[in-house]
Amino acid sequence: KTNNKTQRVVMSSDQIVPVSPRANTTGTSGTTPYKLIATASTNANVIKNSGGNLYSIVAIGLSSTVRFLKLYNKATVPIVGTDIPVMTIPIPANTQGAGISIPFSMGVNFPLGISIAITAGSADNDSVAILANEVLINLTFA
Repeated sequence: KTNNKTQRVVMSSDQIVPVSPRANTTGTSGTTPYKLIATASTNANVIKNSGGNLYSIVAIGLSSTVRFLKLYNKATVPIVGTDIPVMTIPIPANTQGAGISIPFSMGVNFPLGISIAITAGSADNDSVAILANEVLINLTFA
């Protein structure tokens, strides 16, 4: 850290690029939690219907098949298979509960809004629904 407003990032070419954190403006605790236990669908949902930042993802797979969390820069429910996700994150398969935990200390900015879906396939145009209780998602956002 170089001061209270920038963070040093070292690139592969050893260039130092200042990265300015975004102010967290939600409440006194900073972020808002979101939890989803998957239903038998694509689980298309709006997390935040205005611009915001995503600070963490915890996704647990409870099936024997990899599933895919899709994140959309969108203030409305995504049209799964038509709208293009900005991030697609595989959720490991494991009937005992395999998962991922991704913290974004600086936050990932979604200027329009934060929406999600969960599908059986990784392709942007995949709209195959998953079964109920196959995935558990926890997010924090502001």
